[in-house]
Amino acid sequence: MVYKPKEIPEGINVTSVHPLVNFAYLLGTVVVFSALVYLGLGVIADQLVTRMSPKMEAKIGQQLLSTQYFDPILCQAKAIFRRFVKLSLYAKRQSFYSANYSYTKE
Repeated sequence: MVYKPKEIPEGINVTSVHPLVNFAYLLGTVVVFSALVYLGLGVIADQLVTRMSPKMEAKIGQQLLSTQYFDPILCQAKAIFRRFVKLSLYAKRQSFYSANYSYTKE
């Protein structure tokens, strides 16, 4: 059995406009949609801020500060990272000294 490929008709997968026109259309759509979302969120935030009491603002601020600075998982991750950096610098220093100096017994 011999394989015979089919003839592909002309014009398949070919657009009638230039690819840069398609790119410009897609990019414009994304930019306009992003701008609308940004402006919409700004209007919503302005409306919420004017209706919020100072007590609620203080409560939200306290919650943000407590989670930002006193998150136990974040503190643990920072401690692990600092320990890793300290150990890696120590290892580099040791390998530098052992590579540059040869110790012989006399």
